[in-house]
Amino acid sequence: MWSTQPFQPEAPRRGAIQIPKQIGGDKEKMKRKTIGVLLIAELVVLSVITLLAIPAAVAEDPVYSWAPGYGTSEAKSQYFEHLGDHPNNDVMDQTGVVTTLNDDGTLDITVKVWTKGGAWEYLNVWIDWDGDKTFEDDEKVVATPYQWYDSGYTTQTFPSISIPSNAVTKTYLRAQLSCPDNQGPVATWDYGDVEDYEITLLTPEIPEFATIAIPAVAVLGLFLFYSHRKRKEE
Repeated sequence: MWSTQPFQPEAPRRGAIQIPKQIGGDKEKMKRKTIGVLLIAELVVLSVITLLAIPAAVAEDPVYSWAPGYGTSEAKSQYFEHLGDHPNNDVMDQTGVVTTLNDDGTLDITVKVWTKGGAWEYLNVWIDWDGDKTFEDDEKVVATPYQWYDSGYTTQTFPSISIPSNAVTKTYLRAQLSCPDNQGPVATWDYGDVEDYEITLLTPEIPEFATIAIPAVAVLGLFLFYSHRKRKEE
C-alpha cells in the first residue's frame, strides 16, 4: 500500500558542508562580471594602442618647404595624402604642380593630388609675384574649399590666372595640401604636403630682325656718308 505520510528529506550527514543555493548564484554572477571587466579592459587596451599608433604615423614622413629666403612650412605626415606621384622627402621629387604660360599672358596651374582611401583636404597655391620673398594674402592664386578627394589620383587645372604688371621674371610658387585645418603659407600641421617651385613668369622678348636691322643700316649709312664726305674734302 502507498504510504500517506509526507515526504521527509534525508537529514544531512554529520560533517557534510552545505552550500546554499544563493551562494552558487552569486558565483555565476561574479563569473559574468569578471568576463565583462576583462572585455572592457581589452577594449581599453586596443584603444590606447590605436591612439599611440596615430602619432607614430604622423611622424612617419614629414616634408618641408625649401624656397630660399622664404618662411618654412612643414607637413608632419604624407601617409594619407600628398601632392604628385609619391611623397617628396627629397626636394627634387616635385611632381605635384605644373605651370603653363599662355599666349595671352595668363598662367595655367595644374595640381595632382593623391589620397589613401579618400580624404577631405584644403588646397592652396601662392605665387610671389613681386619677388619680395613673402607670400602675401593677395598672392594666393588657388584657394579651394574643404573638398573631398577620392582614393588615388585627382588632377585639377586652374586656368587663365592673370599675371600682374609688376611681376618679376623669375620667382617662387608654393602649393600646400592640408587637413583638417586650412593653413597659411608659413605653418606647421599634421597631415598633408607642401611643395615649392621656381617658375618663370615672363619670357624675355627677342626683338624682331627688322627692329634691329633698320637702326643698324641707318648707322652704317651715316658712317659711310661721313667717310665719303671726308675723303672728298681731302
